[in-house]
Amino acid sequence: MKEGSSVGGILKKLVPAGIDLSSQTVMWTVEAILVGHLGSSALGGVGMALQLVVFTFALLLTFVLGTVIIVTRHLGAGRQEEANHYFCQAFITSLILSVTVALVWSFLSPFIFKTLIGASVKVASIGTRYIQIVSAFSPLIIGNFVLLGIIRGAGDTHLSMMVNLLINGVNVCLAPVLIFGLFGAPRLETDGAAIAVSLSHTAGFVMTVWLVSSGRTLLRFHWKDMRAPSLKSIRRLVSLGVPVSLEQLAWTGGQLVVMSYAARLGTTALAAHQIILRFQSVLSMLYQGFGIVSMTLVGKSLGARMKRAALNVGWTVGRISSYFALAMMGVMLIFSRQLVMIFSSEPSVVAAGSVVLKVAAIFQLSKSLNIVSAGNLRGVGDTKFLLWVTLGGVFLFEVWFAWIFAFVFGLSLVGLWLATGLDETTRMLVNFARFRLGYWKEVSL
Repeated sequence: MKEGSSVGGILKKLVPAGIDLSSQTVMWTVEAILVGHLGSSALGGVGMALQLVVFTFALLLTFVLGTVIIVTRHLGAGRQEEANHYFCQAFITSLILSVTVALVWSFLSPFIFKTLIGASVKVASIGTRYIQIVSAFSPLIIGNFVLLGIIRGAGDTHLSMMVNLLINGVNVCLAPVLIFGLFGAPRLETDGAAIAVSLSHTAGFVMTVWLVSSGRTLLRFHWKDMRAPSLKSIRRLVSLGVPVSLEQLAWTGGQLVVMSYAARLGTTALAAHQIILRFQSVLSMLYQGFGIVSMTLVGKSLGARMKRAALNVGWTVGRISSYFALAMMGVMLIFSRQLVMIFSSEPSVVAAGSVVLKVAAIFQLSKSLNIVSAGNLRGVGDTKFLLWVTLGGVFLFEVWFAWIFAFVFGLSLVGLWLATGLDETTRMLVNFARFRLGYWKEVSL
């Protein structure tokens, strides 16, 4: 445990975790760059579909993070069989739930995009078509999401990195060919983007199952657990994971509300908003790498009854993440226009996006430290506290202040991102104080 808690041990896990998580969003970012050349309507429609996927994944975090919290404790205490049991239970449950997800994506997406979000008929139609294609592959996409999330959380960050690099490689090869009809292939535009994403995740699922089945991961499949789901074990996963899912669901719901505000500001504002979201999502996943490493090492330290090591690793990861966030802040402030132009060449979109990107840059330090602080608290099982903090932040800033800043004060898209930044800063301060004061030492699983 000492080597895992040292700076060298943290970096050994952190580098593959950062590459792993950021590579997930690189795929969506590459897609956004390609789709952006089809016009702002295509970019807005595909962006809305992606938000629905993210919203769904927030629900599935019940099984991912609930399992990770329990598994890391068992691994830290040397109880391998119990860890394998919960791993299998989470996976089989996710496959069952994927059927419901496919139905929701297929049949409710028109209502969500047109009625709830308020997108134009053209944008809503593009988003609906995209999500309906992806829904056909939902068991494989969702199964891989859950498996990789638990494998990563258990500490096998290099293996999850390999899978996501494969997914990205397949998508980079297929997406331009299917979107633009290269090398004699039909020009499918946004349909091609959806097919490329679906096939790349299918390849990732196959590789993940092979890694687990061949014994290359810390966790293993026990086929007796796969055949017979244990309601008792699932209830335990849910009891820990539901607060995490509700927390992520609240945050993602807040992002959907903000996106609906951006849609009301017009197609140009929505396209610029999607560009900043894509760029921010890459950084968020890099920060999530810090958070997951911290959560894993903190959880294993507590499993081994080393509370001082848990506290130390939390501070160390926080310091490393702050250096990285400051560097990203500088890049975003200096090259804001050039970064936006990667996604779009429309002058109005570039002008709006470059200003908003500078606003997002100001809050990078708050965002990174908030993610690490939340990871620390998840590692100790203090998930209910995080839920209430997130609920309060979303309602106050993402729903209320975002509307006031954008429409009452007339700050438009800048106002939306200013409210989001204030939300991140407030939650960072509260979560940081919670971990520092040590209430988590009394939390029991």
